[in-house]
Amino acid sequence: MSVQKNTLKEYIHIIKHLQDNGVIFCRVKDFLTHSHRRVCYLRHDVDEDIECAYDMAVAEHNLGIHSTYYILTTDTAKTWFEEPERKKSGLKMIQEMQSMGHEIGLHYDVFGDWFWGSVKNPDDHIKEALGFFRENGVSIETCSAHGSSRMLKVLAYREKIPYETRVLLKNQLIWSDAPEPPSKIMIRDKTLYSHSLKKEDYGIKLEAYHLQSFLGGKYISDVRSPSDKGRVDLACASGMDMEKFVRELGTHQQKTAKKGRNLIRTSDVSSASQLSGVFKNIPEGTGVQMSIHPHHWRKKNNMKHKRRVDSFGVHFAATFYDRFYINKGFKYDRKKMTAMLKKHTNLFDESYRNYTLLDVGCGDGFWSHILAEHYTVRAEDPSMGGIMVGSCNDEEKKVEWVCGKSDTMFTKHDVTFSRCPSFFNRKIDETFQTSFDRIWERTNKIMVVIMASSPPFDRNTGSSYMHCPEKLEKFCSQYGKTNLRHEIGYIWVEIQKEE
Repeated sequence: MSVQKNTLKEYIHIIKHLQDNGVIFCRVKDFLTHSHRRVCYLRHDVDEDIECAYDMAVAEHNLGIHSTYYILTTDTAKTWFEEPERKKSGLKMIQEMQSMGHEIGLHYDVFGDWFWGSVKNPDDHIKEALGFFRENGVSIETCSAHGSSRMLKVLAYREKIPYETRVLLKNQLIWSDAPEPPSKIMIRDKTLYSHSLKKEDYGIKLEAYHLQSFLGGKYISDVRSPSDKGRVDLACASGMDMEKFVRELGTHQQKTAKKGRNLIRTSDVSSASQLSGVFKNIPEGTGVQMSIHPHHWRKKNNMKHKRRVDSFGVHFAATFYDRFYINKGFKYDRKKMTAMLKKHTNLFDESYRNYTLLDVGCGDGFWSHILAEHYTVRAEDPSMGGIMVGSCNDEEKKVEWVCGKSDTMFTKHDVTFSRCPSFFNRKIDETFQTSFDRIWERTNKIMVVIMASSPPFDRNTGSSYMHCPEKLEKFCSQYGKTNLRHEIGYIWVEIQKEE
């Protein structure tokens, strides 16, 4: 079996193999409420490339795995966090990662900020980063210290820094409950006291590195191989019996051996089997922490400043729907359709004003423009032509336009509105239910579906399916309080989500 080395594909190969061999993956915050089974606390330090982290999060979600993503906002993360457009799209990715069930935590570099960066002190650093995320709906309960590249520059400074000071330069020592003794750190003209912040003052419940004291030092992390830049190895803490898995890796192995680590070569397809053996040696009632850096697993030709491009910069061929929407689409009358919505739905109820609304399969955005007068609207459709038409007609930028399939995305909204997208335009079968479930998962309060249908029911006519109102009502009632009416050739459905 051949696996392309050190790509997301290989990472998923390894994780899937562990999963198939009984390894249970969970988030770092789950330790706080866990029954302490034999588990792997899977975490990711997102040092620079938020797009790679998002790809990894989606892949894990597809395997039914939830992990923790620690987001850095300074040092190497400046490449995306200080660029407005990337920061905006990165935040949306982070929000979607949280919606998938992943934990979002804070990756911080208080020492790097203080001794090498600006004059930002640790308190300001933590408050500023947490404030940004929490104000944008991202919940943070745990954190993870960053191995700062800036601190390496401090250590390389021409002034001699005593060894006693060097060993103190670990960001996790800023917390009052760090296991090491408190100290005063002085470098050049700056001073910083370790153990000076209390996690509870910032709503933080756990530091990932402090978790190690409960796990007996059991720790796995991916490390770059200096002898083979195309490879990432997995370094394992010495508390685990891995002698039979260790390969001779020259200088790199000698360096890590000094730290009490052993290595597994991930470029060997046997690495997944080797790790399975490691996990089998973990006693019941304990666990291991596994730290994976998403940017270590990206393709070589996609290294620095990778951007997720949903619309431009890719090969493209117009589809039937692209041409259809560019050529004026359904040619609805806006005044007439607005009156229909107000008469046959509760969408314009004043209590819903300023709710968030997702227009599922928005086409050319005809309905999105109407609903944007009452809601904060996100419009999604797989047709680039439709999205472009909708966006071009949105001069005031009232709507967020996204090219993609709504049943594969994760953002949640107070209201989801579906004017019968293609995955609902079929009989009620397993495919229909799967898509319905995905849209329901994205609904916080109300799901609205409108379908054209006329007797005889349960039949295809052209590209449309004539749903039976009675059967559809029975199906929808499984989800919540359903109000369904069949009027003027349309089925109007509103489903209320129970609190």
